[in-house]
Formats: sequence, structure tokens, C-alpha cells
Amino acid sequence: MVYNVMKKILKQLPFFSEVVDQLGVDRSRLTIIEKIAGAEIDITYSSSYVNTLLMLEALMLNEYIRENSLVLIDNIDSYLHPAMGQDKLALILWAMVNNGIIVMLSTHDLIFLDTLRHIKVKDYNANVNIDWSKMTIIVPKP
Repeated sequence: MVYNVMKKILKQLPFFSEVVDQLGVDRSRLTIIEKIAGAEIDITYSSSYVNTLLMLEALMLNEYIRENSLVLIDNIDSYLHPAMGQDKLALILWAMVNNGIIVMLSTHDLIFLDTLRHIKVKDYNANVNIDWSKMTIIVPKP
């Protein structure tokens, strides 16, 4: 089941398979690592974008996220990777929604919310349907 969701998302987002290759586990320290530019970085030192991306991928691969799952992401801020990082994260979130996963996130990053609405799917060779009507934005009152 879950594996089918991950397979669907990998088909829709060709770049996501590269992200899969970036994730590893340092068994001596029992930590998740990011492999980038020939180096291995403990994920605690990675950017928020990389942390969110790799954790979503790890949860899907380990079958914690499946169709009809509710995924909560608190304070999703990708400012350390402003252009490509936000676009890729937005595409992954839309792919999750399109595959029956309910995504709820909190942010005060209005640029990221705008990215969710105006992403250029063809720039990433992605096959993801962006349906703005599937999104609800709630602004809490003080």
C-alpha cells in the first residue's frame, strides 16, 4: 500500500529519486545523514528544507505515510534553499495530496504559500496536478 504511494510519487517527481540517494544512516552513531558533494552531514546540521524533505522520504519508505494518512508539518520554512528547494518541497506536498495524503502545515512564510499556488511543474519534469481548490489557508486571529 504505502510502497505503492511512494512508487507513484517517484513516477510523478523524477527529481525525488535523487533525494532518495542523498539519505543514509550512519550506523556507528545511529543518525540519519545527508550525502552531498562527497560529504556526509548529520541531518541535525542540514537546512530545514533538507530535513523536511529527507524526513518525508524516510517516513514514506518506512511505510509510516500511506493513503489517507494525515501529515502535520509545523513551521515549514525553506528559506535556506529559496528557489529550487521551495519549489521541490511544494511539488512533493502536491504529489502527496494528489495521492490521497492529507497535508496540514503551519508557516509564516508567505512566499512559500505563493510558491504552492504558482509552481511551474514543467520546470522539474514533474507530472503533478496543482488544484488550488484542494487547499485551504487559515489565518488565526490573535
